[in-house]
Amino acid sequence: MIEFDQRKLYPTKVIRDNIPMYIDLFTEYYGIDNREHIEKCFNNMFVVGTSLPSTYDIKIHNLKNSIYAELFREFLRDNGLADSGDEVLKYFGKCTNGSMIRSTPIGYYHTYYNELMKSPEQRKREFIIDSVESIKNIYPSITVDNFEETVKSKDFLDIYNKVEGIFKFRLSYLIDVSHADDLLKDSRLNTVKMFTKYYPDLSISNIDNLVRKGKFLPFKDINLSFTDLESKINQIDSCLEPYVNYYEENKKAEKEISDRYKRVLALTFKDYFPKDYLSKYTSDDNLILGHIRKPFMDGVFGKKASKILEDEYSFKYEKNDIKNKRIRYFNMLGINLGSNYEDYLQDERVVKLLNGMKEFLYTKKNLTVIADNDFYNQVGSYAKNKKEYDSLGLVCKNVYNISTLMNGHTYIEGNIKVEDGKVVEYPLVNINFDSPDNGIDERIIHELNHVYELSFTGIDKDKVSFISGWDKGVTYIEDNTILYEPSKINHDTRGLELLNEIINELIAQDIASIQVSTNRTLFAPKEKCITSGQTTYERNRPFVEPFFKEFKADIIESRKHNNVEHIYNVVGKENLEELGKVCSDFYKRFLHGEYKDLRDELNRNVNTSRTKFYYDSLNKSKEIFERMKNYGKTM
Repeated sequence: MIEFDQRKLYPTKVIRDNIPMYIDLFTEYYGIDNREHIEKCFNNMFVVGTSLPSTYDIKIHNLKNSIYAELFREFLRDNGLADSGDEVLKYFGKCTNGSMIRSTPIGYYHTYYNELMKSPEQRKREFIIDSVESIKNIYPSITVDNFEETVKSKDFLDIYNKVEGIFKFRLSYLIDVSHADDLLKDSRLNTVKMFTKYYPDLSISNIDNLVRKGKFLPFKDINLSFTDLESKINQIDSCLEPYVNYYEENKKAEKEISDRYKRVLALTFKDYFPKDYLSKYTSDDNLILGHIRKPFMDGVFGKKASKILEDEYSFKYEKNDIKNKRIRYFNMLGINLGSNYEDYLQDERVVKLLNGMKEFLYTKKNLTVIADNDFYNQVGSYAKNKKEYDSLGLVCKNVYNISTLMNGHTYIEGNIKVEDGKVVEYPLVNINFDSPDNGIDERIIHELNHVYELSFTGIDKDKVSFISGWDKGVTYIEDNTILYEPSKINHDTRGLELLNEIINELIAQDIASIQVSTNRTLFAPKEKCITSGQTTYERNRPFVEPFFKEFKADIIESRKHNNVEHIYNVVGKENLEELGKVCSDFYKRFLHGEYKDLRDELNRNVNTSRTKFYYDSLNKSKEIFERMKNYGKTM
């Protein structure tokens, strides 16, 4: 797992370095005759693996977990022990932080074992050595040899009596040699606590004897093994330091910029902030207004909240929650009229606040956008990619922009460049890595297949037109307003878009299966790689799969070089569009959470309006499929 998690920290480089692998992979699927086209497509695209800097800590955490887990298993193997997950838990608990390795069960045992093997005299001398190092700051003449005599002397006691508070408590500990065995006692106690679950007969009274006789945790060489483990962990932490620094630097910059715009908002709308807000401004002032990135105000004073209060059918608990939070806000502004919300609505100050709330929220939203722009323009990876993209001389300007980084989607957007008088497709391929899971390899292939199928179809004064497979799209030349967002598809106006996506997903799954079976995955090990079940498109699989399997060769032929007429000629345009409508109607019917209920009802074999809609759609798709198979015969 280690190399897969590590790659998620620099995904753009990983994907670009592996373009030859993707070319080979797609050639294996589409055939050697298409290799030239595949090379042209994949060598003329701008691919980026984007992720917000704020998600880097998750990736670093996941990578450390993977590395530590492997190091722990290696430690157990080196000591002749089983390296199963249960054994890792037994010796290392749930350790996810290398700096805490000494607080794991094996860490406590390591400390305990070493202390036990020392003689009482040795433990005492080491305690004195450590004490002398600390006491020298206030009594330079103290040494290991004169320690016991010095701490009883009048000069030293005069200084001791002048020390106060926690310093005196610490000093009293350092001069008392009876504490020399404290580390032994504490580590013994923790070892027994940690291992009693696995060794019920283990106790404080018998563990010393068991260890000395080699009957408890008989490691080959616990000191050598544990020291080697700590060294490896330190090396890993050192290697990850640049990524940790990148995260910390961006976190600091984001806070500084966010704070600056919080202050602008507060100065512009002083009446909306507590009186002491500006004079006592800290990062903790985000209870109500301060944190513009996760706004409390939108949820309490925004359109949705107002609609809930106005709707007589809204749940009472929802209304009360909004009212109580508004009262809490008014109280922060010094308006205290008790617990009855309606009393506040009669107050002139509250009326004024509510009347100006729309402008306040609008300004707040705009400042958030400005703050984001300021921040992301100085993020190292974005600035570098932006400069590279702008240097390509593409027709549609600013396709790669801050929204690419922020919108959290994985998608392609068409673009072109003109070389020697010829138009060359040059799309942006954005792979989002904010939450990289074990299905990201397949999602990359899904987008690359869109690239393979993308064809330029025309250009006018303000936009460039494309077709990808059977679906048409537009990219604007100057302002680059995105015609559609992946999460907000208008299936009524985009014809075969949904059917096109379903087919593209089925093809991507085929190609991903080749990638997995030949062990060429990049971001998840093949045994954990997910190649299906990731998109809502697959809800339509029962309606589309028979068509896909029966006409796969013709489908593939029709989906490149703007060749949609080919599939029309094979199955009939009306039939294809009707199948697309079945998918679109079903998708819209179960877009808002009812699909889970449908699956449950289908599994229980019960009759409901949902199951009726499903079976009607299925029967309709079967009728269309039969017409498709007979289409050529009736021509």
